[in-house]
Amino acid sequence: DAKPNNNIYVKGWPVGFPDFLLQSIFQQYGSVLRLRLLDNPDPEQPTCAALVQMSRVEEAAVAVRQLHGRTMAVSVPPIHVRYAGKDQGNSDNLYVSSLPRTITESSLRHT
Repeated sequence: DAKPNNNIYVKGWPVGFPDFLLQSIFQQYGSVLRLRLLDNPDPEQPTCAALVQMSRVEEAAVAVRQLHGRTMAVSVPPIHVRYAGKDQGNSDNLYVSSLPRTITESSLRHT
């Protein structure tokens, strides 16, 4: 797990739920400095991810404890809330933003 910090990764946010709703949920635990919904790479999935930056580590800690496993909608699984960061262990995954929706994995590998 990543070390406690003020950056939070949220997985399982229901697609179509607005970012202001996510912000209002996190504001219950402190001041939200930044919030960003991430593009859903699989349009068949009913959920997406988000990044939330709280003003203090202590606020983020409470939010992670209180929100991890919380159900946001009947039709989707509970959300996963954890600290964002580089301390996620070894991974071959790479996150790239701002790619065109029409790009394929094959064309990306040959770029």
